[in-house]
Order: sequence, then C-alpha cells, then structure tokens
Amino acid sequence: MKKIAIFGGSFDPVHLAHIRLAETAAEEFALDEVVFVPAYIAPHKTYPPVSAAHRLQMLRFALKDKNKFSLSLFEIEQLKPIYTYQTLNYFQGLYKNSKVYLLAGADSFNDFPNWKNIDDILNNYSVIIARRPNAQVNKSLSYYGKVFFTSNQMPDISSTTIRNTVKISPENLSILTGKAVADYILENKLYQ
Repeated sequence: MKKIAIFGGSFDPVHLAHIRLAETAAEEFALDEVVFVPAYIAPHKTYPPVSAAHRLQMLRFALKDKNKFSLSLFEIEQLKPIYTYQTLNYFQGLYKNSKVYLLAGADSFNDFPNWKNIDDILNNYSVIIARRPNAQVNKSLSYYGKVFFTSNQMPDISSTTIRNTVKISPENLSILTGKAVADYILENKLYQ
C-alpha cells in the first residue's frame, strides 16, 4: 500500500523549511509521495496572498528535481477556501488503495482546536507534525497522543520572515528560499 502525505498551505512563499519538512517526513515515515496542495485562499487567513499563479510558479521552482514531491492544483481550482478535511477526503477518493497522511507544522497543531472537523481528520487519517524551533507543541491538547511527530526540528524559517527579508535585506533571500525562488520573487517585485 502506498503512503501519500498531503501538505497544504498558502506557500506564500514556499521556502526551504517547507522542503526540509517534506523531506524529513518522507524519510522518517517511509512516504512514497508528498503532494503539495497550495490553497486558493486559506480559510483562516485574512490577508490576500500573492496570486495563485505566482505561488504556483514558486512551488514549481522549489519542487524541481524532487522525485517524491508533486504539486496539486485541487484547492486553487476550486476558487474558494477549502477546508483540510475536504482536501483529505478528495485525495483519499483519488488514491483509494493508498494510506493518506496529513503533513503539517507544529504551529498548525496548536491551532487544531479551531480547525473544522478536526476530530474526523484525526479519526480517519494519520497526521505527521513537524517540530519547529519557535513553535512549542501544546502537550495539553487532547490531540497530542493522536499524531506523529518528526524526530528532527525544521529550520527556523517562516513565510512572514521571508516577506520581511524582501523589504530589508533582499540579498539574503536565497538563503531562506533557494536561488530560483528568490530570483523569481525579486524579478516579479513580490512582497515589496
């Protein structure tokens, strides 16, 4: 049975911690594939993201030559906010003979009480949480014993940090995103 992890998010922009998170989970949990699923607009976000076209192009650059990684337009093609449980149900229907996992960061785990149908997600899917240096996992949440954690912490990079770096020290951007994504951000004057 194939093991496929769904990694959703705004990816506004995608960065090296996203890639490292997917690589670590794929290695530690013997995943056959990690599917990156960028949101059209995430249900919990209030700010307008960079256009879907820009975010998709940055993801294409970041995922190039990554054999176990793929990109899905499922949420973007809906042209509206889609909840994680809907995305997981879609992929479980698509991959009927596979085990579908949810891949998320520790900051997302701490927000699980606010997720729509989180109990259904935890009852029907395996959830892998990546540890982040500045995101302490709330061990008092009832969900704590129902998820798997990566053994290694991810690099301390966030999309917010990158958006700020573009404004104050764009010459350091590639350290956070990789050269192709950094070049694309600067050439298209994103986040300025």
